[in-house]
Amino acid sequence: MRTLPGKRALGVTAALGLALAAAVVAAPADADGSSTGTTASTGCVALDQLTSQQVTFDYHDLPPAGTSVGDYATFHDNVLDANGAVIGTRDGTATIAWADPSTGHLIAVYDATFTFGDGSVESAGTIDTVAANSGTPTTISGFGLSGRYLGLTGTVTNQKTSPTVDSVHVDLC
Repeated sequence: MRTLPGKRALGVTAALGLALAAAVVAAPADADGSSTGTTASTGCVALDQLTSQQVTFDYHDLPPAGTSVGDYATFHDNVLDANGAVIGTRDGTATIAWADPSTGHLIAVYDATFTFGDGSVESAGTIDTVAANSGTPTTISGFGLSGRYLGLTGTVTNQKTSPTVDSVHVDLC
């Protein structure tokens, strides 16, 4: 890994550890196929047909100027259900940790907390920002922090559908 002047870089061990943590098995859908609640037979929770709508996005361009390792973004989104009602929020950060010399893609460490009325879920992992911003689905680890999600683990999948909107699916067991 190459550290650019004036930029801080995460260690390879930390980035690889987060990438390995993202290798979690997804939870099954509800028996009726709706994937919108707790599966009674397994205790798993699946939330789909969620939309994350950007409210604030602050990009911090550290020296050198331009998008590069060490830059980071903080964000706050509203999370909407399939009917468009706000059911929670997503707050987090993404820090560019590495630039892939073979593709030019920027790899970021991503960490965000979903807060719902019935609990919260942490999502964390590494993402290819170029692929994610082009609409490629990104799946990272999900961890239940409180409420009905407490102690559950699984995945959170995001797919950008416009510059300020993501389709979101959460699977926890």
